[in-house]
Amino acid sequence: MTLDDLINEGDPREIKRAMSTKMFLSGSNREMMSHVLNVGVDVVTQWNRVYREQGAEG
Repeated sequence: MTLDDLINEGDPREIKRAMSTKMFLSGSNREMMSHVLNVGVDVVTQWNRVYREQGAEG
């Protein structure tokens, strides 16, 4: 499973998580990501930590 698979899957929670990770990988900062995705900076940090540790399956 890839980030694009998660984005195309349709589950809103997974879409936000995958979008956050794609934005992180493209160099966006956490504050901007949290604003765009309407979640806290700590949530963005957690999602990206899980991705780094477990990949898209996480």
